[in-house]
Amino acid sequence: MTHTDKCRLDVLNYSLALETTASYTLGFIFDREDFQNTKSFGNTSNCLSFNQKMLLLLDYGAIEKDDKTIMNDVMSIRNQFLHNANCLTYQDAFNSLDGLQNRFVKLFSNNFVDDSDIEKNLEKSVADAFEYCKNVFMFITLKGGIKDKLMMKAERDTYKLSFEKICILGIFKMDEFRNQIINDEFQFSSKDILLEKFDSLILDVFRIKEEDIEEAKNNVKLF
Repeated sequence: MTHTDKCRLDVLNYSLALETTASYTLGFIFDREDFQNTKSFGNTSNCLSFNQKMLLLLDYGAIEKDDKTIMNDVMSIRNQFLHNANCLTYQDAFNSLDGLQNRFVKLFSNNFVDDSDIEKNLEKSVADAFEYCKNVFMFITLKGGIKDKLMMKAERDTYKLSFEKICILGIFKMDEFRNQIINDEFQFSSKDILLEKFDSLILDVFRIKEEDIEEAKNNVKLF
């Protein structure tokens, strides 16, 4: 494999990973786990461009302006290798993008301490830029609307689980109460005593314990 082939393969892998992650993140925001089948985040010619996806994430508060800039830089390097036949090295790519090399020298200054091999320095910096982008997406759940959405989902799941537990135990207790009546385990001399027993049953449901849930699951046929 030539150096040019390796460069093209590397930047293609970088860009594919960023495209997929961006689409997946937007799919989560819009409650579309099947983002590949959407008209905006899929892979057809009518779908949003990477830059448009970045703008949506920026508006949503999921990424910062500087994050978007670096991600677009990686995509610009990709475009040079894939669409410019004269782009054979990282130096060729950076020379075709005004101001990009100076920006990368500032961002990844440790890679340019030794300037004897600029090509190697640029290659390492592009890899570091991709790692930076990966880290942005890794911590994206702690920022903006995505953080709020995750918290809401967690609360919703918690309430749903509590509701399911109450339903399980409620059915169990009602079935138990019904069997007690059928089997004449106690006699009710008045409606008030019956209501008192029923109210006690309701309170039992809301004083649920994990061991009660497990017992109910084992005894309620519905579950």
